[in-house]
Amino acid sequence: MDLSHLISIITPTWRADPAKLRRCLNSVIRQSYGDFEQIVASDGAHEPLTWGIVQRFADRRIRYYVTGTHHGGYGAAVRQEVMMETAAGEYLVFLDDDNLLF
Repeated sequence: MDLSHLISIITPTWRADPAKLRRCLNSVIRQSYGDFEQIVASDGAHEPLTWGIVQRFADRRIRYYVTGTHHGGYGAAVRQEVMMETAAGEYLVFLDDDNLLF
């Protein structure tokens, strides 16, 4: 069975709790299936703390992306739509920044 399908994991974030975001990212990179990209999508503005967390992972599969516009109360839905257009994977997974992947 060929399992070489890229999975895009989209993690919308805005003012993420650093410890929760680190746990979220760790839960993804610990998976046995490694053909994925994880897009950490910040709503509207560059967040140095979030960017720093992504950089510390030093994993080319994890990308930081700023949507360009703060979407207020519509943030998560709009970010997910923008990220669906950005994602390169055959399959999409939405994983909030305070959740873990098992």
